[in-house]
Amino acid sequence: MASSGDHFIIYLQTDIVTPENEIIQFFKKLPNKELFKMNLIDIRKEGHTRWKRGFEIIQKELSDIQHKISQFSQIHFIGLGHIPFVILIGHLLEDRTFVQLYQRQYIQNKTINPWNWPNKILPKNWRVDVEGDDEDLQGKKVILIFEQSFSILFEDLPFESLSEYQIIRIFVNNISREDLRSPKQLEVINTILKETLANCYKSNEIHIFAATPVATAFLIGQNIKISLHPQVFLYRYKKASREKYKKVFILNKLTTSKDYPGELSDEEFEKLIQQPEGPMLDYKRALYNDAKFTMEGKYELAKDVSAFANTDGGKIILGIKDKTLKKVGVNLENVQIETMYNILATHINPPVVGINIYTKIFESLWFLIIDIPESDSSPHEISDLSKNKKVYVRNGSTNLQLTHRQVLEHFRNN
Repeated sequence: MASSGDHFIIYLQTDIVTPENEIIQFFKKLPNKELFKMNLIDIRKEGHTRWKRGFEIIQKELSDIQHKISQFSQIHFIGLGHIPFVILIGHLLEDRTFVQLYQRQYIQNKTINPWNWPNKILPKNWRVDVEGDDEDLQGKKVILIFEQSFSILFEDLPFESLSEYQIIRIFVNNISREDLRSPKQLEVINTILKETLANCYKSNEIHIFAATPVATAFLIGQNIKISLHPQVFLYRYKKASREKYKKVFILNKLTTSKDYPGELSDEEFEKLIQQPEGPMLDYKRALYNDAKFTMEGKYELAKDVSAFANTDGGKIILGIKDKTLKKVGVNLENVQIETMYNILATHINPPVVGINIYTKIFESLWFLIIDIPESDSSPHEISDLSKNKKVYVRNGSTNLQLTHRQVLEHFRNN
């Protein structure tokens, strides 16, 4: 059992290699220390595969050490590498009240320890400014820009038009790679991050673009709250080649390693997907209409969910072939949970209350799960492609359309 003086050090490397003895020497003064090295420098492939694999490693390793972390009184994070990975780690550790952060100092004088904060007080004339209206963000799409290491140009953002987004920009008055030189700066930054992100709780979605040091990136992740924020999209940027930013992660319900009430553990999921389809279980090989959500795709989604709600409830699992039960997974980039919620709210009358849509990672594959409760407001009807009203129920492993007379009889008896 760890004692009150124990220290747990999380050390991240992505592509950039730092001699490990440099880290060990820096932490030598700490008693009862344990170094946990999260090494991602072996991720060589480019594109989404690389980022997906890196995410899976981080999620699995942090999940494996969650219990161990809870036994240590002091957590230290030290890292080098890609900012989206660091934001992800901060997010997955957001329930920790305090994590000691360190920032590698990029200065010419090599005689001092590069992980020491050279300034103990707040630098003179240094400040953080916020541009953009963050007071009324309910239902809006928000772009959050964090500038500290270098400036972010609107032309580098991956959107055809910015008119539908509320843009909030947080920036320091002296943008440079060497800006973060005092822990006092982190205190100011954390206060502003906390206030700004708290105002985003009721927004529809959040897109984050960060050009910051590692320590600031970790604080961004910590302030993205699992239980309060909507989906959060993280982007990466290749400064050398000046490519546009590319989406690499989706946070919250799509990525958290923590279980929400009612969501399946690995053991429960493995046991469930060995069962064939039935009245309370349905499999889909791929996303509805490949996530394009044409009228046909919207209709199929609403039909399936309303049928379960009109019967005994159940689960729809996407990413499994319904005949062979082979696990094929879904493409995480195409998952649009917020869109699915909106479709169900507008295409089922009355709307079904209590639906939970989330992703599950299992055996390195992503699955989308739609959990539908048995409804107290049945019958729920939907409109087909010709605007005709229809009511469906589950009948074995299929959906059955009821006639008007059957609707009256079925729900009078139930």
